[in-house]
Amino acid sequence: MSDDPNRFEKRTATIDEEDAAQADLPYERLRAALLDTAGLDTLPEPEPLIHGVLQRDSLAWLAGRPGSAKTFVALDMAGAVGAGETWQGYRVTQGPVLYLIAEGARGIRPRVRAWESASGRKMTGVTFLPLAVKASTAEWRALCRIAKESRPALVVIDTQARVTLGLEENSAKDMGLFIDELESLRCSCSACVLVLHHTPRNGDNLRGSTAMEGAATTIIRVEKEGTSITLINDPERGGKQKDSDTFDDISLRLIPTESSAVLALTDRPHATHTDSKAVQTMLSRWWEFHESDEVSVAVLIKSGACTEATFHRHKKALDKAGLIVKSGKGNNVRYRLVAEPPS
Repeated sequence: MSDDPNRFEKRTATIDEEDAAQADLPYERLRAALLDTAGLDTLPEPEPLIHGVLQRDSLAWLAGRPGSAKTFVALDMAGAVGAGETWQGYRVTQGPVLYLIAEGARGIRPRVRAWESASGRKMTGVTFLPLAVKASTAEWRALCRIAKESRPALVVIDTQARVTLGLEENSAKDMGLFIDELESLRCSCSACVLVLHHTPRNGDNLRGSTAMEGAATTIIRVEKEGTSITLINDPERGGKQKDSDTFDDISLRLIPTESSAVLALTDRPHATHTDSKAVQTMLSRWWEFHESDEVSVAVLIKSGACTEATFHRHKKALDKAGLIVKSGKGNNVRYRLVAEPPS
């Protein structure tokens, strides 16, 4: 034991210094994060996962009534992302997928086997966790740790109801807590966290508190009529796309396969209507920024007139309708609007 008579005073002083240093950590972190207007250019651009549909490092909801084939859609997306294959005609950025089967674990296997049979390959790159991991528990923190270690590009939560037992979905406070848990999961791996949820009996919005709609980067609503499936992103019909253009309705159909079914595009994949909201928004921005000037696709994207996915999905229809004119070849290709679009 030390004979220093001032040892207790010295220890107290050391503890006070450590506490002061800990107290300064939030201040230092926030101080270092301050940006001026030039610093805004250092913020990363949204990174597409399924181009024009889902983004990495985001919160997304796939919502529909019970039995609307939400799991079929989520599994189809997971299989495409895991392998880096196009999803129903949309380009994909490949990455691992973590699929939390919190509901209906026994029904997943026949659906995956049907998907593998139809595609002629295994559903590679997808890891399944058949447990109802509840939010705000030690297990959820363990899930975040697993995500941090495995770095998935897509995390699927199937379904919200099963991981929020004990929370009131109509309570803004409870759903705020759930959103915080989703954010913790997202931050652990910078993935797109895709939550499967229900819509109310009479309505197109997410069932429960509007806090979810406010937190979402993307909301995709699923409608089912017989074997026909429609994915809707239009904000006027319950959809949302925060950081990019909304996509037009995606029409799919369920095809019986083995003991389950798989999804396929209808006979008119990504049918483009030049009077659709997505096209009209793009044309209005295009004219606002460039009028009838000849511009490259890169300039259109950089100016904010449209996203790359939106332009390439609609350019053939716009050209066929005589709304745009193409000139040049190779790296010198340019496009111009023929006339000002109607307001």
